[in-house]
Amino acid sequence: MSGQVILQITGYKNSGKTTLISSLIPWLKQRGHRVAVIKHDGHDFQMDHTGTDTSCFIESGAEAALISSPFRMAVLRQRPMELEELIGEVDDCIDWIVVEGFKQECYPKLVLLSGFQDVSLVGGLSHILAVVVHPDMAKEPQRLQALQQEAEATVPWFSREDRNHIFEHLYSQLSIR
Repeated sequence: MSGQVILQITGYKNSGKTTLISSLIPWLKQRGHRVAVIKHDGHDFQMDHTGTDTSCFIESGAEAALISSPFRMAVLRQRPMELEELIGEVDDCIDWIVVEGFKQECYPKLVLLSGFQDVSLVGGLSHILAVVVHPDMAKEPQRLQALQQEAEATVPWFSREDRNHIFEHLYSQLSIR
């Protein structure tokens, strides 16, 4: 795992995490990096559907079911995994591992806020590299500045629309070059 960059993108539901990650991936790939994403789902997601072979294997009691095609592979396990264990599953040839969620883990974080009501999240997390705010929040700069001071945030705050500056900041802070 040496040499891999691990970055957490955190925020409450509908804060724009998936959208930002979907923009970050091609940005990193243009710079020659291989990227993997690990997503935390607080609910019981359904990746495989009833009637498929892998679903039948899991329903039959298999602890894990693997499926492979000429284009991809997936593993379904019948148990939760800690973030460290998930990171261990990622190929060593990956340069950047982007983690969506897992708020309380101790990796460098980009925190997304969808509104002023989310600012308390900043004070409850560690290893924050930057805060990204919804564009509507940026329209109230005095209120936003007061909240930054209240949160004692010494990291930069960006508008979600300013993706290039966000990505440049992350890259300068984390790049393995």
